[in-house]
Amino acid sequence: MGARCYLPSLGLRLRERRRRRHGERGRVCACQGARDAGDSTLHSVGKTYKTGGEDIFIKIKNIFYKDNSGVYREFLLKLTSLTQDYNARPGEPAVFLLERMVTPILIPYYHQQETKEHELLARGKKHEELMKRAQREGMTCNNLFDPIGYIGEKKHPRLVIVVGIPGSGKTMLSKFIVHSLLSGEKVFARRFKHIVLITFREIKDVGEVSLAELFSVMHSCLGKKADEVFTNQKRTLFVMDGLDEFGKSLHYANACTDPRKTATVEAIIAALVNGNLLPKASVLITTRPIAMQQLREVNVDRAVEITGFSNEDKIAFFNKFDQDRSLAERALKLLQENETVNTLCQNPSFCHIAAITLKEHLQKSDHSEIILKSMTDLFTQYVFGLIEHRGRGSRGAKEIVSSLANIALKGVQQNIQIFSQKDLEECVVSSYELGSTFINKVFTCEGIKQGSCYSFSHLTMQEFFAAIAVHLSHSTRPVSDIVKAIEDSKDGRFDVFQRFFCGLASSTPWKVFEGILDPPSADSQKEIIEWLNRSMKTQKVDKHRFISLLHCVHELHDRKSLSDATRSMTEIDLSRTRLSLPDCAAISWILLQREEPVKTLNLSGCGIGTEEMKRLQPELDRCKRLLLSLNEIRDSGLRLLADGMLGREGSLETLALYQCSLTDKSGSSLSVILKANTGLKILELSGNKIGDSGLRLLADGMLGREGSLETLDLQYCSLTDKSIPALHDIIITNKALRELRVDVNDFSEEGKKELRSKWIHRGGLHL
Repeated sequence: MGARCYLPSLGLRLRERRRRRHGERGRVCACQGARDAGDSTLHSVGKTYKTGGEDIFIKIKNIFYKDNSGVYREFLLKLTSLTQDYNARPGEPAVFLLERMVTPILIPYYHQQETKEHELLARGKKHEELMKRAQREGMTCNNLFDPIGYIGEKKHPRLVIVVGIPGSGKTMLSKFIVHSLLSGEKVFARRFKHIVLITFREIKDVGEVSLAELFSVMHSCLGKKADEVFTNQKRTLFVMDGLDEFGKSLHYANACTDPRKTATVEAIIAALVNGNLLPKASVLITTRPIAMQQLREVNVDRAVEITGFSNEDKIAFFNKFDQDRSLAERALKLLQENETVNTLCQNPSFCHIAAITLKEHLQKSDHSEIILKSMTDLFTQYVFGLIEHRGRGSRGAKEIVSSLANIALKGVQQNIQIFSQKDLEECVVSSYELGSTFINKVFTCEGIKQGSCYSFSHLTMQEFFAAIAVHLSHSTRPVSDIVKAIEDSKDGRFDVFQRFFCGLASSTPWKVFEGILDPPSADSQKEIIEWLNRSMKTQKVDKHRFISLLHCVHELHDRKSLSDATRSMTEIDLSRTRLSLPDCAAISWILLQREEPVKTLNLSGCGIGTEEMKRLQPELDRCKRLLLSLNEIRDSGLRLLADGMLGREGSLETLALYQCSLTDKSGSSLSVILKANTGLKILELSGNKIGDSGLRLLADGMLGREGSLETLDLQYCSLTDKSIPALHDIIITNKALRELRVDVNDFSEEGKKELRSKWIHRGGLHL
């Protein structure tokens, strides 16, 4: 795995610059969309981070406009040096990017047809696999434009794509790259002299323009540099952030070749992407996986995926977020005690939200307990903290939250993430103080006219507010209509929303919101729970849908509802369905809370490894039939299973571990499992390299064991003649043994004869 790159020299320069500005942290104004170098005012788009009053504002302006030649460069340098915390108030200072940046590890991305599933959840299922791949194939952003191809034929890539789910840090990475390049860091071997940053959401409403005119639209001084860029293509890099937010199809058929010819913005971007326009320039695009279909007609030289946070990354982020190391350690300890939320924090945005929530909790003087058992709990505490600090005492806070909830639900139902000023006015989102805590202003262009549109700070935040809208006592949207939309949806749009929808049917979140929001209608909560109960009983055939419903039950966190929904359930069959870490945590909670254990839990071929086994513990031995075959459980995972059974009386009667990458080191774990489960009758171990020493440990573990195996499958287990004494002991110890499968091993002919001759007269034993 590549080393983390924090660019300390750049960080030192930034801190020194900050100290010179009267020691005031983050006192820089991020100025976007300045229209004219000669203007007497700064045109600011997005949030303006004024921290020192008018004098500081003028100083920054003078820095920007000290000369024309470096204006756009200085503009980008300032723009990309800052980031805004999710809990920042309007007008609050931004923080320096490097104070939050944990440089991600990137791995090769192999494009495939994206499944009709919420991206956040789909990538969550692959997270452990991505972490393993990162160890083998990981690279940092510094490697994005490294040469590719065969020895002797290597060339620098022209088009590079960075793929990531919402909240994975795509925009943060693009800003980091631009800032590093402009700061003189040795990035991409300093190949690029001209950097052009294009944000797709900002140009989505641009009409017909030429590339030269588009430069002027983005920044007047960039327009003045157009000729210099066009004649130095090899030294030019276009960084294009957020293709998925463009909202338009790229027009490859109409792609132009002349940078001064007028065309639609879709045709201009398509021409830059496919190389028709400025073919020697390099292009870096960030996008969500769902928009990769826009690039299917293009020759992509390199595509990489952001892996998300590892455990080490979480620690690094918390230490950066909380300068107080003691506070960071306490927050991390709280996080690790809440398995579900800890697992969610593999997504950098969720990690940021958790860091904010836990920090604010720990800074309270009353030291009250914080409940974080689900995604609903996390977002409830987070939103409560922001409302409490920003709007509890302000008039109309309740109305503003209601308005935000209504516009959020409209967006979820219509698959909208970017809202116009008209949308906000229709939903009466009018309080700048509280509303902009959750809604970000986004710069857009209409022709050469600048305008604004809005989005929630994170897609999942929009989904949470949308769920609140349904529960509000004055809601005009019947629960039945929402349920129908969920059941009719085929694109995964409601997957996360329905978790909040069910989680908010519990009374727990509303106790947190007491005094801020009115409690929901008891009838609507009852209707949601009844729908969930019905769905659990009828959706068992569709495994993906069933997993989604398991999460809904987990979010509800109500034992009675769980009992009602799963009373008739005797089997959970999720075989050959990839499970994420949150999936495993939800399954474990349901097994733990059920009054009666399920008889059969079939998790064969679910991509379960050591981390998944940690989440599934410690309730697996409550089942009668546990099927774990075709998983990479390995010795470490089986040790976790065995440790969870120590000192307990398990109920297992069948344990299937076919092809689980076990070795001789698992012999002692198998012994523990056998002793803890005296009723175990069927043990399937075929396809594992148990070996002679592992079988000896297994045989010794059976000595003095109460109960008796009836079937033992040891096919393809790398056994030799040295295992024959252990097999004799196993047969003697297990009087009820009816079937012993040992074919396809490495026995000699003499060894086979010895086994047959010794036990051929044992009645009822099939060898």
